[in-house]
Amino acid sequence: MTKGTIDMADTSGTDLPDNWGRWGADDQLGTLNLITDEVRAKAAAEARTGQWVSLAQPITPDAMFFSPFLPEMAHTSPVQQMVSHTGGPVAADLSLIYNHHFKSTHLDALAHWSTDGQVYPGRPTEEVVTPLGITHASTAAFAAGIVTRGVLLDLAVEGPVPPAYSVTSHDFEQAEKRQGVEVGSGDALVVRLGWTGRGPEDIPTPGISIDAVRWMHRRGVAIIAPDRGDAHPP
Repeated sequence: MTKGTIDMADTSGTDLPDNWGRWGADDQLGTLNLITDEVRAKAAAEARTGQWVSLAQPITPDAMFFSPFLPEMAHTSPVQQMVSHTGGPVAADLSLIYNHHFKSTHLDALAHWSTDGQVYPGRPTEEVVTPLGITHASTAAFAAGIVTRGVLLDLAVEGPVPPAYSVTSHDFEQAEKRQGVEVGSGDALVVRLGWTGRGPEDIPTPGISIDAVRWMHRRGVAIIAPDRGDAHPP
């Protein structure tokens, strides 16, 4: 996916957020540890109507055997399918190939990214990412689901955020005041930038500045879910 523009001018300080080792050498949850039983109970108590809203981008499967990463297939679905007969008179079988890093709503495992040859919270990448699968910090760590309060901060009330715009802590705080909400520890921060779909490759997308990352760290955000780019436990 096209990554957002990051405000690199704000990286010179020594107070960059760092959660490696915060919850021990065997941790696989990262900031999801901030979602305590108390946080979940408070989140459940805020439910009023019971109405549910999907935040997932819609997917229409394509026929199989096309790679979504080929330039000429830029609009191919991340889900490819093939239907075959099972040999019975009426039954058919459905085969699916799903590449969730391509044009689809997804949540990465902490093992998805490595830094200086290490994967969170400090394990060698070659020991974690193996041909037989991920040995630590995979999505299995939160396979039972994530339940917490979600707070939507709408930054696109006047239209989509401009290309290459670096979202700052001021943007977040202005949205809080505008909406009468406050982001707290253990919350899932849902950010609307007004950007959906893949979009043209030659147009830089908005991104989250280091200043905004520090703000999320101070507030104790458990996970950020924007409508453009990847979502990660910070």
